[in-house]
Amino acid sequence: MPFYDFLVTGISSPLTYKSEKDLVKGSLFYLKVKGKKRIGILLKENKNPGIELDKIIDVEEEDYFGFVFPEKIIDLILWCKDHYRTTFDKLLQFFIPSSLSFIEREFYSFKKYEGDLSEKERIVLEYIKSKRKVSRKDLIKKFK
Repeated sequence: MPFYDFLVTGISSPLTYKSEKDLVKGSLFYLKVKGKKRIGILLKENKNPGIELDKIIDVEEEDYFGFVFPEKIIDLILWCKDHYRTTFDKLLQFFIPSSLSFIEREFYSFKKYEGDLSEKERIVLEYIKSKRKVSRKDLIKKFK
């Protein structure tokens, strides 16, 4: 199973992940970091991770953005890191489009539910149905 080093938003040095599939250098992914997902750019394959292999997290295929940075951009990021006194997390903000979220946000929407509901559950579901999307934070604030 191949291992890969990723540059991850909000993290100053590369993190290592594993994947059952071969991945392309420069690919953009959402990666799990301490229970949240952050944007990461695949930097390179890592033949010798140097950490315990069972602690390395899998890259999920569904978290692929469908976007690959050209190799010249990756080289430019590395060049900037080598020639300026900065960290990768500071550099990434100049290369990743600002329209992308840097940290995962969870939203809930109503799909379909059949069954008996309590009065509170019914109120919560009606609230969710009345909105296009609802964040966990909003639900906790409104129904705690």
